[in-house]
Amino acid sequence: EYVKKQYSFLHHSELGINHEVKELPYYTAIGFPSSKNKFNRFKNKLDSKPFIFNTMPAKSKTYAELNCKPFLNLIVHYDKKNVIDYENNLKITGPDPFGISGGGLWHVPVQFVEKGNKVNKKLVAILSEWPMENRKFWICTRIDIFTEVVRKKYKLDIEISKIIKLDTE
Repeated sequence: EYVKKQYSFLHHSELGINHEVKELPYYTAIGFPSSKNKFNRFKNKLDSKPFIFNTMPAKSKTYAELNCKPFLNLIVHYDKKNVIDYENNLKITGPDPFGISGGGLWHVPVQFVEKGNKVNKKLVAILSEWPMENRKFWICTRIDIFTEVVRKKYKLDIEISKIIKLDTE
């Protein structure tokens, strides 16, 4: 109950199960790289600042180059030398994304939203790797993997993935 007072939980309708990748800049990565976290020992408090990066998926040939499978992964561009700081509207060098694993990759199509209304967004993947082979990309794990495990384990009534089939025996 305490956690519910502090945080809003994701509704299953915001999960991007069976998401068809669009090679357009409709994706936003949100996470907490370790370089954005500071521990204040005097206040005994961890100050953590999210890193928000708008991006787009990589071309299909990148999956083979990084030994990934499109039904398991979603690869997006991350050029840390070309990050936009939207507060100041400046191009900056972004952080090394160490510690950002577990953050979300959201599909957020262009839309007009009146103030106070919700943005139509879907969590399509979880940030997982910044590959040594090519530091211009992030490898993400599709949300379908997680939802299928949870759906089968707890017999939940959520959308079934058509992208991945899991054997649970």
